[in-house]
Amino acid sequence: MKTTRTYFSLAASLLLMAGLAACSQDDNLPGADETPDNDAIRITATVADFTADGAETAPGTRAIIDETAGTGTFEVGDVINLIASDLANGTLLARTAATCATATTTGTTWNHNLSWNDLPTPAADAPMHFYAIFPLQTLDTDGSFTFAVQTDQSSADDYAASDLLMAGTPLTTQGDVNFYIEHFMSRLKIVLEKGHGVSDDDLNAATVVINNLCTQTKFRYDEITGLYNFGTATTTATITPCKSAAAPATFYALAPSQLISEGLELAITIGGKTVTHRVTTIPSNRLGRGLQYTLILKVGNAQPAATVSVGTWDELKAALTTDDGTESAPVTITLGANIDTPTDVDESVTVKGHKVLDGGSNKYKLTRRDVSGSGNELKLFTDNDRKASLTVRNITLANEYPAPMLSFGGEGSHLVLDPGAAVTSATSWHEYIFIKNGSKLTVDGTTFTCTDSKGFGLWITYELYGYSGTTSGNIILKDFTFAHTNDHIKLINPANSLSIKPGITARLYLDATTSADFVITPTDGTFSAEHVGNLSIYTATIDNGWNNGDDYEFYLDTANNQIRMQKKQQTP
Repeated sequence: MKTTRTYFSLAASLLLMAGLAACSQDDNLPGADETPDNDAIRITATVADFTADGAETAPGTRAIIDETAGTGTFEVGDVINLIASDLANGTLLARTAATCATATTTGTTWNHNLSWNDLPTPAADAPMHFYAIFPLQTLDTDGSFTFAVQTDQSSADDYAASDLLMAGTPLTTQGDVNFYIEHFMSRLKIVLEKGHGVSDDDLNAATVVINNLCTQTKFRYDEITGLYNFGTATTTATITPCKSAAAPATFYALAPSQLISEGLELAITIGGKTVTHRVTTIPSNRLGRGLQYTLILKVGNAQPAATVSVGTWDELKAALTTDDGTESAPVTITLGANIDTPTDVDESVTVKGHKVLDGGSNKYKLTRRDVSGSGNELKLFTDNDRKASLTVRNITLANEYPAPMLSFGGEGSHLVLDPGAAVTSATSWHEYIFIKNGSKLTVDGTTFTCTDSKGFGLWITYELYGYSGTTSGNIILKDFTFAHTNDHIKLINPANSLSIKPGITARLYLDATTSADFVITPTDGTFSAEHVGNLSIYTATIDNGWNNGDDYEFYLDTANNQIRMQKKQQTP
């Protein structure tokens, strides 16, 4: 998505001439050596037609002025406010028929009732200020008015009626008055581009609305400077833009200048589906007066995940360490054979990007072979404390080496063990999966088995020390099977990090845990007393004291649908 901010029409000239009769025709213009009469004001004006992006004519012939040339014409019958004001003494000239008029164009002239006879003579230290407003507004006694754009700007007329054009200039002599018309609304141009899975017909039929935009604001010219000040935009509504008749999936909307601190919210309907997108890249989070904001958005379905097939350890390493894939479209790495790691080198592979490791329909095995005499505690797969994701499915991860197999510690990282994943170990070492800080672990349908007769013991360690980010639900246990009675999960300073599916049986080793802060939330559904009985404290350091779990128990917090921990009631 790109955002472009450009000026559109800050210099269109509207020429007011202090001259001949109020209703004079073009062929009555004064000659080069003629002096206009001082009792009448003649107006000529040029505003409007706007051509955007070269060949495309934007909807509405009067609302928008050509960005480059700043020219155009009013249509016959258009009416403007024409105001004369004397601010020499810092006060506003009383608004009377002589100072506040309307002017209507016949296409060649402007008919109005202003006359120099009724106005003070301008001077260098006492200028006359002239103002023009289009479309015609009803002014309050203080010169203020409220302007509202149309909420439905889908028709060209309603879109054009939503623009506000004003100009003001001082005049120190009874000569020509040159105005520069300004747009007092902001203009949004929204361009939709085809993404994956979107046809030309889908794109052409797409619709857009803009939610929660202020649609009206109050204007008043200042009694000292004579300039119109715009008030705070009020009245929030949804605006339906005008669709271009010439450019596919291009939309225009006009809105008052306003702060959009939460971003610009668009609801886009395409292919029968409606999605909401929030634009947060508009400079200073503000729609400015007289500025155009071009928003180019690509719409479509998520790209299909890329698939890489590997059959050797080197190919697998290369695929895992390539920084590609996204969270919504990860790269799938499919094993085409059983793969063993080398036995002559101790390796730690940093997973980059977002990957799925899939054993395929054959459920191939990845075996980490023992490196004789190494003695290091290197993790086989790690995110190296950076954001990455790895999903493991339909595969057996076999560890023959006495060191952790998987370790994720980066904020926003995610390790997932999906159904079909099996984890085995040939040695009862002290952890298999290590998760810390802002990383997340999801276990769903995984079987944990140790071929050592003593059983593995500790399969998962989650450690949280000195981390201030979000940890709620970082460890998500949906379903798993432990093969031995002493298998367990260790949680170090976990607070409210654990979410489990109601009914799961688990043994928890709690370390540096405060009983009052320990909370277990359900992944879905509701906990019952029976579910509490499926959980046990293996061994623990709770409330700064060491015990074997016998002094504490889990209980059901029905009001909050949580399982919490408390010290057992002592029997006298």
